[in-house]
Amino acid sequence: MTFTIEVPRKNGNRQVLVTTDNYLYVSTPKCASCSIKQSIIKKNLGLDRVHNAHKHLAKAGFLTEPGGHKKWKAAVDRSPFSFCVIRNPYSRLASLWRHLGEQGGVPGFRRFVRRICDLPDVRRNIHCRTQVRVLTASKDPEFMNYYDVVLRMEKLDEQWVSSGVADRTGIPQLFHFHYTPKRHTPAELWTPEIADLVEVSYRSDLQYGGYHRPV
Repeated sequence: MTFTIEVPRKNGNRQVLVTTDNYLYVSTPKCASCSIKQSIIKKNLGLDRVHNAHKHLAKAGFLTEPGGHKKWKAAVDRSPFSFCVIRNPYSRLASLWRHLGEQGGVPGFRRFVRRICDLPDVRRNIHCRTQVRVLTASKDPEFMNYYDVVLRMEKLDEQWVSSGVADRTGIPQLFHFHYTPKRHTPAELWTPEIADLVEVSYRSDLQYGGYHRPV
């Protein structure tokens, strides 16, 4: 089996395409990407809970090369099966804030969201760019239709099996690597004003996924 990881590099950000002879997986930060990459490592290398997934994948013979929309499209076109994971952008931002909060020094939630939404999408860290841009290296939701399967984070374990991804990857059940407990309800985090900012900044994600705002 041949493995490849293509990593577009811009402003220090990393975006990963994991390709094999059987499938292509494009990762989205804060959409179970750690769980999926850890599951791939566990199946192919027999290692549990590694803390530098890219290093271990490289040891297994993965290659790195620059990417972009043309590279992404070529990878999808040549792959017999491609999949990715999406998530409600409101939940994704809240999860990112909680995760960063574990490391300290993160501002309050509403200030955090304002800072992100004030930046153009292309200037944001990859962890808070729109998922459409991360997954297609473009801003056009139509390119999402190139994927054979788009899983939803909200039903990931169920859809992992029902969509055929489990059979294609040879991973019957995901190995969940990291979980940040929720300490706030949506009503405690979101105000109509902040929800409006996200609705404008993440319109492509909301439209493609059919997601709704929390307030």
